[in-house]
Amino acid sequence: MHLSIAKKFKDMYARIVRETLCELELPYILQSVGEGSLRTSLLLKASGSKQVPYIIDPNTSMQIGDYKKILSYLLQTYSTASVV
Repeated sequence: MHLSIAKKFKDMYARIVRETLCELELPYILQSVGEGSLRTSLLLKASGSKQVPYIIDPNTSMQIGDYKKILSYLLQTYSTASVV
């Protein structure tokens, strides 16, 4: 299943997360949220805050809202690179 990421327009932290998703070749659905939008309400309901980026991984049932934690999670969960 595809990961889902919520972001705001021109969010540099969401861009970093998206670049990592692309590097890992993970398919994802991008959800843009803006003040007053239905998606913002859905984000608030799912996460309890409006913090973005916010990622939902239906494969592991993980939901994470801090971009550093998201990057760490993605690399630990999906990276196949081995450390020498």
